[in-house]
Amino acid sequence: IVQYNDIPSSYFIAIPQGFDLEDASQLHVYKHGGALYEAAVVEDLGYIGINGERMFKISLPETPWYRTPVLINGTSYTTPLQIVANKNQLPLSYAYPENGMSLFMELNENDQVSAPTNGFANISEVTLRDGKTYKVRSTNLGYYKTPNEVSYSFTYPSTYGQMNGIKAADAGKYTEETGTTKLAYSSSKELANSKGTIRLANVLTDKGISEYSYNVINLPSIANGDNATIVLTGEGVDKVTTTGTGNGQLLFAYTPFVGDQVTEAALVDFVTADQVTDWSKVKAVVLKSDKLDPSAIAMAELGFKITGIKDGSSVVDVTLQDHFTGEHENSTGVGGIYNVAPTYKLEIQRYVDVTTRWIDTDGNELQAPDVQSIMSGATYVTTGITRPHYKFVKVEGQPAGVTAGQDIVVTYIYEADKEIETQSVIFEQTINYVYAENNQSAAPTVTKTITFTRDKVNNLALNKVTYTPWMVDGKEVVAASFAAVISPEIKGYTADLKEVAAITVTPTDENKAYVTTVKYTKNPTENVTEDKVEFVDPTDPTSDTIVKYVAEKTAEVPEVSEKQEPTKTKGVTVPTSQVGPKATTSVTDEAKVAELPQMGDDAKAQVTGVGAMLVALAGILGLGVKNKRKED
Repeated sequence: IVQYNDIPSSYFIAIPQGFDLEDASQLHVYKHGGALYEAAVVEDLGYIGINGERMFKISLPETPWYRTPVLINGTSYTTPLQIVANKNQLPLSYAYPENGMSLFMELNENDQVSAPTNGFANISEVTLRDGKTYKVRSTNLGYYKTPNEVSYSFTYPSTYGQMNGIKAADAGKYTEETGTTKLAYSSSKELANSKGTIRLANVLTDKGISEYSYNVINLPSIANGDNATIVLTGEGVDKVTTTGTGNGQLLFAYTPFVGDQVTEAALVDFVTADQVTDWSKVKAVVLKSDKLDPSAIAMAELGFKITGIKDGSSVVDVTLQDHFTGEHENSTGVGGIYNVAPTYKLEIQRYVDVTTRWIDTDGNELQAPDVQSIMSGATYVTTGITRPHYKFVKVEGQPAGVTAGQDIVVTYIYEADKEIETQSVIFEQTINYVYAENNQSAAPTVTKTITFTRDKVNNLALNKVTYTPWMVDGKEVVAASFAAVISPEIKGYTADLKEVAAITVTPTDENKAYVTTVKYTKNPTENVTEDKVEFVDPTDPTSDTIVKYVAEKTAEVPEVSEKQEPTKTKGVTVPTSQVGPKATTSVTDEAKVAELPQMGDDAKAQVTGVGAMLVALAGILGLGVKNKRKED
C-alpha cells in the first residue's frame, strides 16, 4: 500500500504445485532490517490450494507498505526457504497450470483494501479445498497480470529404476509405494474418483548406462482373487513421453505377469496397443526401454477405472504388483541386473445405490425411481409420496437404515381407486332329436352353454379404462368350443346326422344361439333275394330226385310247428313258408349245419344265410343233402 498503517492484515502464501517445503518449521517472518517479527502468526493450512498446493496463512498486527516490507524467509533473515520437488507430483517436468492460483494473496478480512489505492485494490474471491471462500487481492490482479508466475523443471538425485505411481482422477499428485491411493466405486454411477491414472516411468539420472529396462505392472481382478477389478480405459496407451535419450514402448497382455525377474522371453504374449481389441481384458502392461544414457526418462500415463468390488465389502484394500528388471552399469562402473518388485496400495470405498421406487399394484411407476449413491456405512432415508386416487398399501425393503456392502431397493406400493364392472357373453347350443314322420321327440334334447366373462376396470387415478382377459370356467381364453355330439341310436330308425360337429365361438361372435335338429327316419322293410338249396331224399340215397326249397322274397315268413311235416315232392319246389321258421340272411347256424346227414366239410362251409336256414330245415325234415351241391 501507499503507506504504513496499524490496521491488522493477513496473507496467503502458496507453495507451487509440484513442490513443498523441506521443513515447514523453517518458515519465519522478519521485519524490514532483519529483526524477527515475533508478533506475526504463521498457520500451516495443509494442501488446500485449488490444485492441492500447500497453503500458509500469515497474520500481522499491522499493514506494511513497500518502504518497510515484511520478509518471509528461512531460519534467518538471509537464509532462503528450502523448497524441494515433491516426488509424488510427477510428471518429471512441470509448468504452472493456466488455472494455477496466485502464490501470494492479501486477505481482505478487515476491509482494509476496500477503497482503490493507485488502482491496485482489485478484490476477487477464491474457494479453496477446505470448502471456504475468501475475499483476496492477489498478485495476478495487481502488478502480475497472468497467473503464470513460475515455470520450472527438475531432476532427481542419482537414481535408476521405476518411478511408478497411481492417482485418482480428482487428486493432484501421484502416490507411490510408500502411500495409499484412495478411490471410490459405485455399481451404477461413475464417481469422480472411481477413475484415475497409472504412471509408469523408467528413470536414469546418474552417470551410468542402462542396457534395457522392463517395467511391468499387473492389474488386479476379482476373478484372480483380488478385492476389486481395475481395467484400462484406453487413454494414454499409445503415448510415451521421453527426456534425453529416453525411449519406451508400451505392450499389453490379457494374462498377469508371473515370475520374479522380467526377461524378453517372459514378454512373448505381450502385444502392441493396435492389437488390443478389448481394454477391459488387459491384465498386465509393460513399459519397455532400450539403452538409456544419463538423464534419460521414459514415462507413460494410462487411464483406468474400477469396474467391480468384492461382494459384501464396504471398503477393500487392493494391491497393484509391479516388476522392474534392468541391466544397469552405474557411475562407479559396477554393473549387473537391477531387479525390484514394489507394490502400490489402493483403498476403495464402496458407494451403494439406494433406489426408491413408487409403483401401484398393477406395476405402474407413479414417478421415475430415485437413485442415491451413498457411501457404504452411511445412513440413508427414503420417503413415500401422495397422489390423488391412490392409497398406500405397503413398503417393500427397509425404508431407512445404514448402508452395507450391497445395493438397496425400497419400493412403496399404492393401490389406485377403481370402478369395476363385470361383463358376460353367453352362447347356447340346443340339439333336438325328432321322428321325421311326425316331428315328435325321439330322444331328450341336449342343451349346453358357454359363458365368457371379463371385468371392465375404470382406473380413476389414471383416468383410464382397461379390460381383464376373457375367462371361461376360471381359465383365460380367446375362444371356446362346444364339443362334437354323437346322435343316439334308435332301433328301427336312422338319423340324418350321425354326429353334430364341434362349434368354436369367440366373445365377439354375433350368433349367440346354435340350434340343430336331428331327424330319425323309419327303416324300410328288407327284401330278401332268392336263395335255394337242393336236397335228396335221405331214405333213398341213390335217387336222383331233387327237392328244392325256395326262399320267398319277403323278410317275414310264418312259423311252423315242430310237428308239421314238410311237403315232399319229387322234382317240385316247396316254398320255405311251408317248411321253415322266420328266414334270416345274416346268421350262419353252424350248429344246424353240423347236424345235417351225409354232408361233407366243404359243403358245410359253403352253406350260409338263407341256405344255412334251409339246410337246417332239411335236417329237421329228415332230408339228405347231395354231396355235390349244384350251383344256382
